[in-house]
Amino acid sequence: MRKHPILRALYNTDLKQKELAIVWLGQNGFLIKSKSCVFFFDPYLSDFAEQWTYGWPNEHVRIHSTPISAKEIYGVNYVFCSHDHVDHIDPFAIPIMALRNHDTEFIAPKAAESRMLALYVNKKKLFSMQGDDTLELGPLAIFAVPAAHSMLDFDEQTGYPYLSYVIQIDGITILHAGDTVPYKGQVEKFSSFNIDLALLPINGRKDPALELEPNFSIDEAIELAQSVDIGMVIPMHYDMYTLNTASIVEFIHKAEGKINYRIAQMGTPFQLKL
Repeated sequence: MRKHPILRALYNTDLKQKELAIVWLGQNGFLIKSKSCVFFFDPYLSDFAEQWTYGWPNEHVRIHSTPISAKEIYGVNYVFCSHDHVDHIDPFAIPIMALRNHDTEFIAPKAAESRMLALYVNKKKLFSMQGDDTLELGPLAIFAVPAAHSMLDFDEQTGYPYLSYVIQIDGITILHAGDTVPYKGQVEKFSSFNIDLALLPINGRKDPALELEPNFSIDEAIELAQSVDIGMVIPMHYDMYTLNTASIVEFIHKAEGKINYRIAQMGTPFQLKL
């Protein structure tokens, strides 16, 4: 098997308890190695959105090409998808990853179950969550917290279509917020965990005419981190599309002295001790 240099660098990192090796692959996509396993949040590894919206007013032109392709992914134990938008459940990447990695297990909202199955994810390897529920999977303790990607949109049959995931692994608690805006009770839900690391969107709200769902603004992400007393924040959901990004310089300026943060460089693995 040909091994991509990004994965070789990530997987060759020797980790102790309370340490992670991380690479940001754009948007909400983080590939993370802990002492016990490897897991991938929201892998968007294609230009599906750009092809889909080509020539329209909301054309999703990528700022950066993907650092790694789906066919090069290997060694991932778990893939988390936060909701059924193409930059989180990638219609190009998910089938390739599922068909080439037979042992990988996928976690997604129940509302996205049919989508995942249609993208060749093996039903035996798919675990659905509805929000406000928990799952024990291998060394992971997984808590699904409802997210409001404008609204909570609860459905009696499938639960919440947008999820934030709180993952406990090797003595570390990680929050991947997915796409969300603040809502009443959100801080209290997150405060019930001692969150060491939070991956938070910062792109905020854009022109409604572009038909883009909203997210935390920079100020809201910082306020959440302060309110929940999060140990470390890595911002996400910026520098993917020209029409829907945020200024990382502004984030740094506003976050300095208020929260602990780390700025990830797309495609560059780094080690974090928590």
